[in-house]
Amino acid sequence: MSKVVRYSTPGTLWGALRPFQPDLDQDMPEGQDWAVACEDMLSRDPKLSAAAMQLCNNLLDASWTITAGAEGGWEAQRNAEFCREALGLDGAPCKLGRGSFEGEIRPLVRFPLIGYHIAEELWRCDGDGLFWLDGLGDIDTRSVWAWKRDYNGNLVEIQQLVPTLSTRPPLPIPATKTLIVTHNKSGDDYLGRGLLSPCWGWYKIKRALEDSLEVGVKRLSVPVLMLRPDRQSLQDEGYSLDEQTEMLQTAQDFAHKWTKGEADALVAPAGIDPSVFGSGAFSPAAVIEAIRHANEEIAAAFLSNFSEMGLSEVGSRSIGEIHWNSYRSSIANYLDEIADAFNGPARAGGGTLAKLLEMNFYSGPIPPDVLPRLEHQGAKVNGIRDLCNILPQLVASGLLTPTNEIERAILRELRVGGAGITRPWQERLQEVGSVKLPENQGGRPKE
Repeated sequence: MSKVVRYSTPGTLWGALRPFQPDLDQDMPEGQDWAVACEDMLSRDPKLSAAAMQLCNNLLDASWTITAGAEGGWEAQRNAEFCREALGLDGAPCKLGRGSFEGEIRPLVRFPLIGYHIAEELWRCDGDGLFWLDGLGDIDTRSVWAWKRDYNGNLVEIQQLVPTLSTRPPLPIPATKTLIVTHNKSGDDYLGRGLLSPCWGWYKIKRALEDSLEVGVKRLSVPVLMLRPDRQSLQDEGYSLDEQTEMLQTAQDFAHKWTKGEADALVAPAGIDPSVFGSGAFSPAAVIEAIRHANEEIAAAFLSNFSEMGLSEVGSRSIGEIHWNSYRSSIANYLDEIADAFNGPARAGGGTLAKLLEMNFYSGPIPPDVLPRLEHQGAKVNGIRDLCNILPQLVASGLLTPTNEIERAILRELRVGGAGITRPWQERLQEVGSVKLPENQGGRPKE
């Protein structure tokens, strides 16, 4: 088995060796600094972290399938079957390095947050001379600093900047070896615009509010002990200036121990009058209300308004369901963007299925009508899937009589069951149909 070649560097050392604190007084950062600022936002803000985790979990909850091309003949079925086995979908044995398609796309589902995510396609060749997708090498978005194009504006390679102990920079990543998923893509701009973009302003406001809240709690939530030295009386009693300063320092030390609970009583030297400043009646209600409003705006950016309902007041069930359905529709759109990156012709930043087939069966572009498609199931608003939750109650109440036809329809809609692929591909390629097909019609290229 040949060695898997990888150009990219994961970039895990990058964040540790180059700490970055975004300037909250500036406008929204750009380029590489924006990717770093997004990671800072997700690691510091609990609301953003929860919204991002909720989004990624819903995207990973989807199921995937491979459908044959529109032509529907032997060639289209062969291509779909090969892709199913390569990705381990529809019950086929998996050829991926991590053992599951969901494990490979786990880093990719973060693309709606920043606006894009890049993975390097890692290929390997088995003993029979067949090429398989070994995995998707995750590329830290914080390490991407240059997108190089040719004279026609086509993406050629991606350059990383990863500070390591070595002076040798990472190799440029060929664009034809990458899979790029972009949200809100405009033209050939692969950076897109993520969900964190409209949250930047509210994140800065929250940081300022939380800092002021911390100061208020520490200094104003309890009465402040104040020491008032009567220097005139101390001078009349014959104490020098140095002695007065020493007495005041002693009183401060006792007050500090009393505040921390290390002393049961406060001892104040003569001439120093301890008193209390403030009542300790600090109310953070106004600050907390402003933070709650910022959280609502962040939830609106993620279309997760339903997560805020019921926290401060009783929410309407119908309104909550409207918000939930809108959120599920957005999830389906994100999944479509992931599928679109895998589908289509072989190209820079996409067309992974076409690249896989071209390396094994074709010497040129694949006809579109025999090209399989990656599709998702499970996250869309699906009536039959929603009905499955109440099927036992319908059957128990006599409103629905289970039949084999209903069962087959449900299984077909849920895509339950696999293709049951067990024969080696070297054996299947010796079949008459595969041998007789020329290269330009799906036959395997000659050695």
